[in-house]
Amino acid sequence: PGGGQSMKNILLIGDSILVGSNQTSGYGTIVRDMLKDKANVYIPLDNARYTMYTLRNLAGWIDAMPREKMDIVQWNNLEWDIGEFYQDGPLTPLPFYVDTLRRIYQRIRLFFPNAEIIYATGTKVIDEKSPVDPNFERHNSVIEIYNQAAAELMAELNVRVNDLYKISEAFNEEYYSDWVHPNYLGSRLLAEQVVRFLKL
Repeated sequence: PGGGQSMKNILLIGDSILVGSNQTSGYGTIVRDMLKDKANVYIPLDNARYTMYTLRNLAGWIDAMPREKMDIVQWNNLEWDIGEFYQDGPLTPLPFYVDTLRRIYQRIRLFFPNAEIIYATGTKVIDEKSPVDPNFERHNSVIEIYNQAAAELMAELNVRVNDLYKISEAFNEEYYSDWVHPNYLGSRLLAEQVVRFLKL
């Protein structure tokens, strides 16, 4: 990314809601376009997936980034962690999820000592369209529990929480490309919330 001396440096880390899937580009590129005159917006090409994947791969994603000059890091992990495979509960049990979020926060703080860290909540799915196949499910009731636990941790860490779930609560099928990923309409609303929250 280019820009003048006054441009802010912002890093966005997240799953396919941010970076996109086969059906959508995600909200990250929209944020980048909206802030093109105010900020250099960095987005790793990799999907952050679940918390342990983020913890393991973070160092590689940010290798060429201006660590000392990063102003803001916004990250989230949720949609993979709460995925329920083969009817044995969420992929990442809640206590382990919270503990790994704490470790990711510590890692981000280590890598970006001067940045404000922001946590973004996970977004709503269309529960009634969760696949009939019980080997892969996601449910809003679980998302809400995990979001609340993450928010409580972030309060302890003095990290601001960008509540993207609240924005997505108003989405109906018109805003989705499938039952999980917002289409451009939904991604645009999420991007607008991110830009508002960053207060640039």
